Amino acid sequence: MQVACLSFKIGGNMKEYEQIIDIARAEVGYLEKSRKAYNQDHNILYDKTAGAGSDNLTKYAKEMDALNVYNGAKQGYPWCNVFVDWCFVQALGLDRARELLIGFSAGCTQDYNWFKNAGQVYNSPEKGDLVIFGDCDHIGIVVDVNGSFGSFSTIEGNTSGRTGLIANGGQVAEKTYSIGTNYVKGYCRPNYDGREAPKKEPNNESNEITYSLIRKGSKGNLVRIAQEKLLAKGYHLPKYGADGDFGSETERAVRELQADAKRTINSNIEVDGEIGPVTWGILNSDFQKPSDSYPGDVIREGKRGAIVRKIQNRLIELGYSCGKYGADSIFGSDTAKAVRKFQRDNSLIADGEVGPLTWAKLF
Repeated sequence: MQVACLSFKIGGNMKEYEQIIDIARAEVGYLEKSRKAYNQDHNILYDKTAGAGSDNLTKYAKEMDALNVYNGAKQGYPWCNVFVDWCFVQALGLDRARELLIGFSAGCTQDYNWFKNAGQVYNSPEKGDLVIFGDCDHIGIVVDVNGSFGSFSTIEGNTSGRTGLIANGGQVAEKTYSIGTNYVKGYCRPNYDGREAPKKEPNNESNEITYSLIRKGSKGNLVRIAQEKLLAKGYHLPKYGADGDFGSETERAVRELQADAKRTINSNIEVDGEIGPVTWGILNSDFQKPSDSYPGDVIREGKRGAIVRKIQNRLIELGYSCGKYGADSIFGSDTAKAVRKFQRDNSLIADGEVGPLTWAKLF
């Protein structure tokens, strides 16, 4: 039975990008599997050509999903980026792969922006670069550059052997393009060991992402970046994940982040559910969700359990009576009354419910 491979290749004197290219080249010819073939035999994922289909089922997604590096399972989704991540992990191990890739996203747009923000996007290719095609539609590994012929070669997952840019083509293939082709958005250059640290090209576009204000109703890549950062910090988006749509779920997670930050690092931050300069600064920092942070759901009358007991104990500690039963783990009318009194005393809306602002004041 095949399992996710957590080991990595010992490269000896090989350069890091040469190890990655070797791993990628061994996969050329792999075909994604059909749902029918997979349901009959899960191990079909590890046969290079058998069970071919168009359902985006691959061994690469299976093994990367087992590492829990993404914001959700990626099996069954377009897999060009997952293939690149898998090659890096197989060649260099999880931690080094994460460092070189500036994180794991499974999305070309996110990868491009991470590299762009780090000043590591270039206009011309070098061996080992990650080439981003189209409007962040596809990604490949640059495996050779032939200046004499004005061309470069790639190995790409989820493409085909046909000439030209083919996204979602269902196989691993080696391809060749002309340098200067309008297919290419940019070349992302990992900071490999033994290679001079990347420097910004004189005529390259600005590598700074403009972190403009986003709020409920905003859509697009900047929202997706913020959602990825929220997830990485421990804030949950259980229904929709990083979908690029700033809805109620994202607004709630932002309020939780802001309330935690207000309590622990920045008392002046507004808990408004909007992501402006101050909240972007927290998202881009090493701040992580505290272990005693708001649990994520409004706690109101009728709730029971350990969280209710924690609230009751804190209210009693602060001098607010929860009635004759005390901290009984049941959010009844007496506890709601204590919460309202606490809220009035702390200039909060006295609704008797414990949301992120009341939680932040309590704890």
